[in-house]
Amino acid sequence: MEKALTVSMYQTMSEVMEKSSYGITNRNEMMAAFLQSMIQKIDSEIDLTIIVHEFQYEAGIMDIEAVGEFELPNSTLKKISVRRKLAFVRE
Repeated sequence: MEKALTVSMYQTMSEVMEKSSYGITNRNEMMAAFLQSMIQKIDSEIDLTIIVHEFQYEAGIMDIEAVGEFELPNSTLKKISVRRKLAFVRE
């Protein structure tokens, strides 16, 4: 989950800053691109919750926490939380 969150954030922010492929032009499109990327990278066996602490399209800032809950083979529920903050400087 740690890798999926980091890669999804960098991928989304790169698309915003480089104005490539998706043509992301606002906060909603940026969030949609991030969520789509994150969902593609997560195992379907995990119950995923995304917590957005800060998300600013204009400033190029993302502060996101991914919380996943999954069941171990012995039926024990485990929870993992990963938080990342990413800021890009526009040229």
